[in-house]
Amino acid sequence: MEGIESRIVQDLFDAARVVGNRLSYGQNEADFFKFSVTFLELLGKHATDLVEPSDKVDASGNIVRRDVAIHEDKAGNVRPRLISTIVRTSTELEELITSSLSHRRTSATLRNAASSRSHAVLTIHIKSKSLPYAEDGRLILVDLAGSERYEDSKAHDKQRMKESRENNESLMNLKESVRAKAKMAAEDGFVHIPWRSNKLTMLLKPIFDVKSRQPSKAVIIAHVSTHPR
Repeated sequence: MEGIESRIVQDLFDAARVVGNRLSYGQNEADFFKFSVTFLELLGKHATDLVEPSDKVDASGNIVRRDVAIHEDKAGNVRPRLISTIVRTSTELEELITSSLSHRRTSATLRNAASSRSHAVLTIHIKSKSLPYAEDGRLILVDLAGSERYEDSKAHDKQRMKESRENNESLMNLKESVRAKAKMAAEDGFVHIPWRSNKLTMLLKPIFDVKSRQPSKAVIIAHVSTHPR
């Protein structure tokens, strides 16, 4: 995940520098945009803040963090209470990502010595300082936990089996939501998108909610092994 994010971060700040330089006529273009970042981990049905510091550790050596609620508020927004960090350079953002990912929960599987057990959701908010009426931008990067087959998970304990099942359910719901959005675009009509059915897709409401004011695009990058099972 860090390799892709590093390239995206560099491109994002390079583009901001170019746009800021053009719109500010070369004067103080570095301060044209404000970048703020949140980073959330979703393990099964439990969400935690990867940025929030904690000195509690469980039996497996993973940091224990408070649960973060994911739900719609009265205005229909999904805004988990996370620490929002302002970053001024691509280096600051990369350091934040590296530090936060070190808190992500991992464990050994039959195939990997250290496998991610969770989904990681990095959200970068971009706001124009000089154009107060311009709409804010938002870039959401999601590193998904792998879908595990029975053969891969049969050595898990009861808790890991439960987490694996819940992760697979969230991936299935994400697939159905993507399919529904694609179908709606192709048929030019209303298609129900089940984004409220799971916490992962609720976090992606700006992408799937047909009532969203801002246009959005989704890109899926898959890592596929060339080795047969």
